[in-house]
Amino acid sequence: MPYAGTTVTFPFAATTGILDDTHQQADRQFYDWFLVRKNSNDPAKSQDLAAFLGWMIDAGQPVAENLGYAPVPRKLAVQVKKMIAQLR
Repeated sequence: MPYAGTTVTFPFAATTGILDDTHQQADRQFYDWFLVRKNSNDPAKSQDLAAFLGWMIDAGQPVAENLGYAPVPRKLAVQVKKMIAQLR
């Protein structure tokens, strides 16, 4: 069974659906948004933020799962990592 969100790609609109037809109401996933400047005036803070976001999408996933949250789909995580890598 595919995960919800496996067909989502960036950029997406606020109206983009993240569920596939196999998931029921209780299986809904919601995404949070981070508004982050791509080019910061403070490279050290930008680097720290990139490290934290990288942890969230990588090593933090098991922590989230232990708290009952669904994992971020792999395809989406790859896209998020590419966006994090652009932070300066």
